[in-house]
Amino acid sequence: PRAVVWTAGTAASIRDLTNGNNGANVHTSDINSSGVVAGYFTRSGSGQAKHWEAVTWTPPYNGDMVPLGPVPGSDPAFAFTITEAINDAGIVAGWTLLNATSPEQGFTHGPAGYRLLGLTAVPGALNSFAFGLNNAGDVVGYVDTSTWDGTKFVFATRAFLARGEAMSDLGMLPGHTS
Repeated sequence: PRAVVWTAGTAASIRDLTNGNNGANVHTSDINSSGVVAGYFTRSGSGQAKHWEAVTWTPPYNGDMVPLGPVPGSDPAFAFTITEAINDAGIVAGWTLLNATSPEQGFTHGPAGYRLLGLTAVPGALNSFAFGLNNAGDVVGYVDTSTWDGTKFVFATRAFLARGEAMSDLGMLPGHTS
């Protein structure tokens, strides 16, 4: 994939935003009103981990990227971070895998670093994925759930809203199972 930014109707390639850091497979996911782009890429070359790494780019998109860095406590052999949204304050939301046995977990990243979104508010939550973020810092996404109905495990996907430390289960549309 080649990432691009259109400015005043003109496409400017930003595919090589890794600026010599062995980057490949560059993806952008969102842009804020200041033109800061959130995205992720994989490193190429022998001996390098080929996991997704979250980054941002600022205009004029001259190749300088700002890596978000690893999530504290993550295992570099397995960890990856995917960005999905950025707000006007430059706070990024996405999801991460910390190690070989952890669930995928939604996160935000801002001046104070990473904040993992908890899973306790949604019964049976296994994984969380953050996909949207507003300027107030509210995050939306979904969780994969597994609950016991008395005879079997029932798997479903449920929408959530996270405001600060509080995550709310938004439920499902009537008649739907995910």
